Amino acid sequence: MVHETDESEEVQQVKENLNMELYNTMQKETYKDVHVSDALNEEQRDRVWQLVEEFQDIFSDVPKVTSMAEHRIQLNSSEPIRSRAYKLLYHL
Repeated sequence: MVHETDESEEVQQVKENLNMELYNTMQKETYKDVHVSDALNEEQRDRVWQLVEEFQDIFSDVPKVTSMAEHRIQLNSSEPIRSRAYKLLYHL
C-alpha cells in the first residue's frame, strides 16, 4: 500500500539509526506517474502496465534500504588516509 504522507517503517528506522534527516522521504511520485510510450500498440501498452502494476514498489521517488547488494573495499595498505575536513552543503 502506498502512503503519500506516511514514511515507511524502514525509512523511520534508518533515520533513527543515523540520527539525521534523509533526503526525499515523502513520496511524490508513484507507479501511476510512469509514462508508457504512445508508439506502442494497445496490447503492448496493456502488457507494460501489467508489469508496472505488478512491480509498483520499485517505481517510487523515495530511496529504499536493501540488503540485496554487497560490496567490498580493497585497500592497498592499512595506513589511515588523513585529509582536512571540509563543509558539505546539506542539499547536495
